[in-house]
Amino acid sequence: MKVKLAVILSVTLVLMTGCLDKENIPTPTATETSPIAANPAPAKPTFTSEDVVKLLNTQGLELMPPSKKEGFPTLNGILPIEFTISKPTEDTMRVEYISIYIFRDVKESYKGLEEFNKEKEKYNMVVPSVWQNGNVLVFYGHSTPLGENTAFEEQINNALAGWNVIYKHQSLDSNNEIAAADLMGSVKVDNLGKHAVVTYRFTNQSKKTITIVGGARYKLLKNNKVIEEGSVPIKDYIDLKPGEVYEDTKSFSDLKGAYSVQVEWGKTVVTADFVGN
Repeated sequence: MKVKLAVILSVTLVLMTGCLDKENIPTPTATETSPIAANPAPAKPTFTSEDVVKLLNTQGLELMPPSKKEGFPTLNGILPIEFTISKPTEDTMRVEYISIYIFRDVKESYKGLEEFNKEKEKYNMVVPSVWQNGNVLVFYGHSTPLGENTAFEEQINNALAGWNVIYKHQSLDSNNEIAAADLMGSVKVDNLGKHAVVTYRFTNQSKKTITIVGGARYKLLKNNKVIEEGSVPIKDYIDLKPGEVYEDTKSFSDLKGAYSVQVEWGKTVVTADFVGN
C-alpha cells in the first residue's frame, strides 16, 4: 500500500511539474531575425482615395466619375481610380482629369513611379503633373500648352500641401525666377549669299542649375520693323547646370539689305546686325 501511494505521489508531481513548465514557457515575440519579423503583415494604406478627394474638395474642386476612362496605365499592378476635375467659372467650365493610385505602402508607390518613368522615357508623351505621399500617387492629366498656366494645378498644390511634387507643368512664369545675370548669351550671323544662319549660345554662369521653359524667341528686323518673329523649339524645358552651354541655330532665306536679329531666352536678350547679299 505504501508502494502504491509513493507511485501515485510521484506521478502527480511529474504532472504538476509539466503544467508549471508549460505555464512558464515565454510567448514568442518578433525579433529582427525571427520569421515573424521577416514576414510582417501587409501594411495598411496610409491614405484612401476618399481621403484624397476630401483634400481636393477643400479647394473647391469638384470630382466626378468620368464618362469614359482616360487610359491611365496600370502601375505596379494597381489600376487608378479616375475622376474628372472641374471648377465652375463665370464663363466656361474646364474639365480635366485626376487619377489616384492607392498602393499597399510607400515602397509600392515608388515602384509604381519607377514604372511610370520607364513608360515616360519609352514614349513621346505629354507628362501629367504628379504628386506622391505615403502609399498614394496622384496624376493630373491636362492638355495645357507649354508656357500657359494649367486650370487646376495651383489648387491641387494647395490641397496637397506638403506632398512630394514629382512632375509639374512648366509655365513661362518659371523664368521670372532666373536673374538676367545668370544666363549669358551671344549671337553670330554667317552670311551664305542670300541666306543667313544665326547661331546663338546661352551659358549658365550662376552657381546653381537653372530651368528655362520654352524655346528661344527671335525677331528679324529691317529698318527697325519686325518682318519675322517666332520661336525655336528646343524641349518643353531645359535644365542648365553651372557652366553648361546651350547652342542652336535659325536660318533665314532671300535676304537683301541691312538686318538686325534679336534672340531672347529667359530674361536674356542678344542682338546682331548683318547685311544680306
